[in-house]
Amino acid sequence: MYVASNLRNAGHDIKIVDAEVDDLTLPEIMKEIMSFNPDVVGVGSSSPEFVSSSKILEEVKSESKNIVTVVGGPHPTVLPEEVLKENEHIDFVVRFEGEITAVELLDALKNNTELKNVAGISYRNHGDIVHTAKRELLDVNKNPWPARDLIDQKKYLHPIPRRGMHVMTVAQSSRGCPNQCTFCYRMFGYKVRFREPKSFVDEIEYCLDNYKIDSFSFVDDTFTLVKKRVIEICDEISSRGMDITWVCWARANTLDREMLIKMKKAGCIQLSMGVESGSQKILNGVKKGTKLEQYKKYFKLLKEFGFETRGSFMLGLPHETRESIKDTIDFSKELALDRAFFNICTPYPGTELYEQALRGDGIRLTTKDWKEFTRWGNAVSELDGITREELIELQKDAMTEFYVRPRIILHYIKEFAKGERDGFYYRPLWYGIRHFLHID
Repeated sequence: MYVASNLRNAGHDIKIVDAEVDDLTLPEIMKEIMSFNPDVVGVGSSSPEFVSSSKILEEVKSESKNIVTVVGGPHPTVLPEEVLKENEHIDFVVRFEGEITAVELLDALKNNTELKNVAGISYRNHGDIVHTAKRELLDVNKNPWPARDLIDQKKYLHPIPRRGMHVMTVAQSSRGCPNQCTFCYRMFGYKVRFREPKSFVDEIEYCLDNYKIDSFSFVDDTFTLVKKRVIEICDEISSRGMDITWVCWARANTLDREMLIKMKKAGCIQLSMGVESGSQKILNGVKKGTKLEQYKKYFKLLKEFGFETRGSFMLGLPHETRESIKDTIDFSKELALDRAFFNICTPYPGTELYEQALRGDGIRLTTKDWKEFTRWGNAVSELDGITREELIELQKDAMTEFYVRPRIILHYIKEFAKGERDGFYYRPLWYGIRHFLHID
């Protein structure tokens, strides 16, 4: 939607097709695309999505060789040479942030000007692959708001405690992450760029007034990174009397009591934190920069303040053993968590972890088939003494051990009694129970 708003402001006609939310098959996707009679088709792609994204653009080219095909997102940004060498139906790769690059690329194509002057793209030129200069990071305060009018907002639902599946939109108050986690690829860089708090809240209020959306996901890498700024945003929301709810991602080493009080007053109902491991040694190995004691302290405080608590964990990090994975599962049960998600460690291209896996340093890749690079129900790596098949089973065991406990079952019973009726909210619990009972 950010790319769309920039392109529209530059005078281009735009259509957004969200195949996931509409559950479209490939023929249905093509019908949507071709009904627009486009000059250019662009697709965003992470590594697990790349095979599907590439197939869409291959189908586009089979319909019309004249349509220009573009792919952006983390995977092509990291591997532009490979993407263009192995996929003749892809004309351009947009690297890193795509908003300004997309505008300049389309303007160059429309006006038949030099492509080499467009920073942030890769393309073929008489058989050679050209990578233009890296684009400077954009000014987030000059970026137009996302083109939310180009999607059907009512289809974007999220389980809100005691409200069921509820319309939600995402909003971003900053870009970038200064942390050093080896498993993370930073599309937006290490330098954090902050939007002005008032402008950010203006966008929230606009969604409330014009789309009647009152639930938001603040999708900053770490919303709680700077206390002063979080408080400014929360005070701005509270001073306007906005009746909204919102969720965000946090880090345990950025929280404090005053900040949480302000967030609660401003409508925050859920904080998610990536805990990753219950072993301090393993956390240190992936440069997480947090301490186990911090998670214990702040998840307990979050529960006291009435937040829903959500933690995510990784199984199969470098140099993991069965004992350290057991530590992680046990630690998840010690924390004051309502919901826990256990992902299998997946070394994505462009990360320090990926290079470590290629070297076989405490973790080894078992495939480079990108569609296999999912975090749930599959593994693309193995460890000394732990096979990929065993990691998949350990993931199931972790979900079962966390959810099939009296405290968690009682929590969900209470939520049901308070009016939470949507089945989506209970999916992790049902999964754990089914696995516990050996029901497929």
